[in-house]
Amino acid sequence: MFTLKKTLTHILSTTFVFCSTSGLAANPPEDNHKAVELSILHINDHHSYLEPHEARILLNGKETKVNIGGFSAVNSKLNELRKKYKNPLVLHAGDAITGTLYFTLFGGSADAAVMNAGNFHYFTLGNHEFDAGNEGLLKLLEPLKIPVLSANVIPDKGSILYNKWKPYDIFSVNGENIGIIGLDTVNKTVNSSSPGKDVKFYDEIATAQIMANALKAQGVNKIILLSHAGSEKNIEIAQKVNDIDIIVTGDSHYLYGNDELRELKLPVVYEYPLEFKSSNGEPVFVMEAWAYSAVVGDLGVKFSKDGIASIIRKTPHVLMSTNKLKVKNNDGNWQELSGEERQKAIQSLQKMKSVSLDYHDKKTDKLISKYRYEKDQLAKEVIGSIVGQAMPGGSDNRIPNKAGSNPEGSVATRFVAETMYNELKNVDLVIQNAGGVRSDIYLVTSPLMMPIPFYHLGILYLLIKWKVH
Repeated sequence: MFTLKKTLTHILSTTFVFCSTSGLAANPPEDNHKAVELSILHINDHHSYLEPHEARILLNGKETKVNIGGFSAVNSKLNELRKKYKNPLVLHAGDAITGTLYFTLFGGSADAAVMNAGNFHYFTLGNHEFDAGNEGLLKLLEPLKIPVLSANVIPDKGSILYNKWKPYDIFSVNGENIGIIGLDTVNKTVNSSSPGKDVKFYDEIATAQIMANALKAQGVNKIILLSHAGSEKNIEIAQKVNDIDIIVTGDSHYLYGNDELRELKLPVVYEYPLEFKSSNGEPVFVMEAWAYSAVVGDLGVKFSKDGIASIIRKTPHVLMSTNKLKVKNNDGNWQELSGEERQKAIQSLQKMKSVSLDYHDKKTDKLISKYRYEKDQLAKEVIGSIVGQAMPGGSDNRIPNKAGSNPEGSVATRFVAETMYNELKNVDLVIQNAGGVRSDIYLVTSPLMMPIPFYHLGILYLLIKWKVH
């Protein structure tokens, strides 16, 4: 990451070039502005989860398994909301790839196909976009028909990624210009992913202010930040950076929700949306839509003539399916609900404004089916057997004895580390971070590839005269 002085110099020069070629008029008179309403529809961190996955909720007093998410449901919900509300702006806050066999087998092509079908207006880069290096990112970007924004990620002129995205863009609504700025998380991308040396990363806060200033200098007084910098960093930006009105965030995998979702015992972290005051005293709204294609965020915003935002609608739509609702029977085994009990469960979910049931988009289903066959064939390949329970892994078991976690932590992490220790030669110490083992382990190809779905390098170090304390 460059110093603040270099950040300012490089970004300002890049912004000047972009502005000079964008054809935007500089400093239109303030009285030309007008009030406008906008429907911001957004997702983030879908991580190649193109199909529904299982989650647990509390429904009618019982722990219940339900399938949530899937990109068919995402696109169907987006289509519905586009028709229902005026002036839709559809955004993806980064980390489209890595996480399932759809990425392992197809790079970014499957994700690009379903995103194109969703007709997103803008996509910003996340840290996992760089997991497979510059070449891997290019495999996502080449088939992607969605404009990509990232102001603090700047490839050199000789890079294969040069000119593949812009720092910001102008979205026109009824003749009123709205600025959209893209932003990525810096430290995580540089230190935990694999960007090429010909890609430079710049401070998130400094970049956000520079871009807001550039837009304001062009007469834009309504600005949205599409940022993969994470909730905490974006909350800091909301309070420190002037002239940004809305921040659509990603990276944290936080469910910004409400009391309905809390009643279902879903992991609500913050209210949807959060409201802050910028350093100049104007309201700034921040929101995130969980992860893994489970939620479509829906924020109705009214901008005054002077660019002050107020909320007229706020719903995080959790996408659920009723086809496999399960509860535990008297023997403690999971079984599908049926009859009156199933109907009662469905009726309870139907009453919830924040729950959207059984959404499907035929076009997206058809796209996914093209990739599913090859994925399923590999997933069914049995390569061994295991006796007893699966080895606990995943994000919930990173910390031993944390609420709901396995008392021994991530056993799967220990297994991965022990396997590397035993298989590699002349190795005395293996360190595997628990956050990198994302699921339980079973001895079938699909689950074995799911625990560590990221394109990360294992590094062998030669240490001389070292001690482990």
